[in-house]
Amino acid sequence: MRVEVHLGGQTWSIGGGELVGRAATAAVQIAHDHVSEAHAFVSPREGGLVLQALRGPLFVGDAQVAEVVLEPGVVVRLAPGVELRVGAIEGDEPEAPVAPTVPWAESLAFRVTLEGVELSGPDGDVRVWVKGRLGLLLAELLRLDEPVSWARLARRVWPREKDEDPELWKMRARKRLDMSLARLRDRLKELGVRRPLVQVGGGQVGLSLRQSDRVAFED
Repeated sequence: MRVEVHLGGQTWSIGGGELVGRAATAAVQIAHDHVSEAHAFVSPREGGLVLQALRGPLFVGDAQVAEVVLEPGVVVRLAPGVELRVGAIEGDEPEAPVAPTVPWAESLAFRVTLEGVELSGPDGDVRVWVKGRLGLLLAELLRLDEPVSWARLARRVWPREKDEDPELWKMRARKRLDMSLARLRDRLKELGVRRPLVQVGGGQVGLSLRQSDRVAFED
């Protein structure tokens, strides 16, 4: 999904993982003294896109906000005289058909191993895997067992190198995390899990587990 934004007669099409700011690498590059190089970040969320304040403030009306849902007609002010107006949403067509819901979608068992995370029904009759970077991300969410800040989660998955610039790591890690969370949601949906397991909001990330769910660690 992408969204059109308008500013001063110019139009851009932006999507998840892209920057708004003064930097040459920004998807929406704005040459203004009060706009930061990495002013804001476009984050994919279930059903749409969100613009999040990064190194600069965001305002909707008179209120300063940490993030704003990018919907047609929304006006976001980055600095005096710098207002982004959200236009049409692109790629909002119905999703492709997905696999039918598996019988254990209401009760899940997670087994965390060195290979990844195995999901199964309570009787172990259906088994599927989430491996690679997505498996690591899911495993860390299961270990933490509570909503945590995105920065804490990102540090566990993509530790900062000793000589890496903290602000640069923060920008890159946020982009990686947002894209990986979106991919993890898609992967779980592909596997037939219809519950909204991955929860993101207010700068916090966590899993919505039920009392009937079971988690085992074998790594």
